[in-house]
Amino acid sequence: MRVDKPFAMYVLLLRPKTIFDLFNKYKFRLFFKNVRNPLRDSKVNENMEDSLKNEMSFFTYFNNGITAITDDVDQHINPTAELINVFGFQVINGTQTVYSIYKNYRDNPGARDLMDRRILITLRLITINSDELRLRITRFTNSQNPLEERDFWANDTIQIQLQKESFETKYWYEKRREEFRVVPDDVTVVSSRDLAFSHLALNLARPRAAWEAIASGGDYLFVSSEDDRKNGLYQQTFINAQFKDMLAAYLFGETVYPHIYPDEELSKNELIHELLLVRIVLDKYLKRKLNTHELNLNEYILKNHENEKLLFAKIAKFTTELISRMLGNDIIKKFDFTKNTSEFWDIKTRFESLDISKELAEKIENTELDS
Repeated sequence: MRVDKPFAMYVLLLRPKTIFDLFNKYKFRLFFKNVRNPLRDSKVNENMEDSLKNEMSFFTYFNNGITAITDDVDQHINPTAELINVFGFQVINGTQTVYSIYKNYRDNPGARDLMDRRILITLRLITINSDELRLRITRFTNSQNPLEERDFWANDTIQIQLQKESFETKYWYEKRREEFRVVPDDVTVVSSRDLAFSHLALNLARPRAAWEAIASGGDYLFVSSEDDRKNGLYQQTFINAQFKDMLAAYLFGETVYPHIYPDEELSKNELIHELLLVRIVLDKYLKRKLNTHELNLNEYILKNHENEKLLFAKIAKFTTELISRMLGNDIIKKFDFTKNTSEFWDIKTRFESLDISKELAEKIENTELDS
């Protein structure tokens, strides 16, 4: 396909052999006018190479193709031509594609014929002589808003169901970034990432996994275990999840966070282990106060998180003081505690066996908060 105005552009389909021959001859000189060379350590490259090896028939559909600029092209390109003269060829977008194809073609000579039969790569070839326009095209083709892992799950049935459930509350579940353009004044929008983090850490009692997911940018919360057996958390986090349970965990955290070590500048994810222990103490305290062995803590939090802020704050301070006494002044123990090692699980077990006596309940109620 050819576009003539304002300058000539061709859309071509290439076989892997053409890509291999180009890079084999010109190497990294193909990318002189690009903003970067192929990345050495890249998850994108790993996935691309895996697709070339194991899902060859689908590679054409998975790949975005290549954009290149050139000074000049044969004026009359025959659609059946096997050779085209191109002058000043430079790849400005798609370096990872070029290099991944080159590596696979080079390293798997026995699969070359199969690759050439099954794979087609789209090439946009733009003929342009203006350095200013070349720079602008290069910038724009490499500056799209990056996708996040959670974007790919926005239309998953689980995400759709969670959002439907959220519309019955004053907290709307944002399964797609910035999807709500008009929001009622009494509605709060909460991202799927924030809810997933709280749910995994508190309801599922996996603070370390939640901490690592956030430390990595929140990606692993939305990576399937089928794609990454070691780190993928999507199924573990979302299968059987109920929106109200996720919301309760999130609201509890938002209410309690300011009262856990308030003088220290720590991020929410750094306090998640303490928050889980605060939740355990709250559950035990309420069962004694309400004289019951059966308590749906999430329902209680949803109904009372606004009215019980003072109680939550007192329990948070009591819990953190108790943790500090258990750890003493041992810096190593404190470090191990936040890393979710045996030190944390030992203290968690001690909290789970804690008996909230009448005297201890009174001590919690009489805890003085910092002004």
